Amino acid sequence: MRRVRLYFWRFLHVDHELSLRDASLSLSLSLSLGISLEKRLHAYRSDLLDSELRSYFPNAPSFLFVSGIRCRLVVARAYMRREPSAASPIESEVFYGNAFRCFEDRGGWSWVQCELDGYVGYVRSLFLVSVEGRACGIDFGLANAIICAPQSLCYREPRATAESFMTLAMGSVICVEDFLCEDDFLRTQLLCARGNKETAYVSARHVLGMDRLRDRCSDYVSTAESFMHAPYLYGGCSYAGIDCSALLQVSLRLHGIECPRDADMQEREIGDCLYSSAKNTGRDTGLESEGIDTVLNDLRRGDFIFWHRHVGIMRDGENFLHANAHDMCVRSELLSEARLRIRAIEGEIRTIRRVRFAV
Repeated sequence: MRRVRLYFWRFLHVDHELSLRDASLSLSLSLSLGISLEKRLHAYRSDLLDSELRSYFPNAPSFLFVSGIRCRLVVARAYMRREPSAASPIESEVFYGNAFRCFEDRGGWSWVQCELDGYVGYVRSLFLVSVEGRACGIDFGLANAIICAPQSLCYREPRATAESFMTLAMGSVICVEDFLCEDDFLRTQLLCARGNKETAYVSARHVLGMDRLRDRCSDYVSTAESFMHAPYLYGGCSYAGIDCSALLQVSLRLHGIECPRDADMQEREIGDCLYSSAKNTGRDTGLESEGIDTVLNDLRRGDFIFWHRHVGIMRDGENFLHANAHDMCVRSELLSEARLRIRAIEGEIRTIRRVRFAV
């Protein structure tokens, strides 16, 4: 392993003596190749490279590249961590049925990339099942529905008084056998971590067909509002605990609008920029030169307000919804009040953006 790592650093022409464990590979790339890859969205380490990144590493030995094995999460929720350790910080949260490419399975942890938003991190191997060749017994290629309620119970029988055995979070992906049910429940087959299949019944009101996501791109704010009072958790993406950027991502995704995971990415990519005090904020609408007070006086439901390391959604022209560490929950308050409090910690508002579908 040491020989592999030394050879890897040699082909990058790094002249400095760096710790292979702690050195920033992205910085090394910038210095040696004139490029910088976002580590949150690209799977590369000193000893392992995603095969899709070959063009960035033309001189790398072939044995460093891995194509990855397609797999799915088969537990209700799991945290994606920065390092393969339960003590490592939570980077994000993933849900039942989410698809991944797994590049390494070692020591009980899998190094994966989530196909939904491209995020890279470590998930416990026990929570994943390979779906290549349908070896798992369920064809996840037929996944046709998504949970659209903050939480939805899975019942053993199609009745409200039946026993429940799993709670699925918003964003979980399932295979519904028949949407034309005569009662209030839809039947699905769930694959459990121990490898067996369970028949489950979920409320029809909590399920949305994948083909209908684009039809719901009007009021994503109502979805964000359904998380009101959910506890704040850095890295969390569910009603059990959610952070500010996840509140945006989960809400927009359910309405067919692609959204990156972290606030700094969202600040650059979501919708159109109405105001910015910084550079590189994405598409120019001609409004970026407007003063902040002018823009604040014309806010609409669905507009996004960004500070350094924080973001929230406008419910109307004055009220602001955000998951925050001050209240330790998702809370609605006057933007004017939140602005004063956040300014003392993160500074003034940096960016205001608007998605065309906001209502």
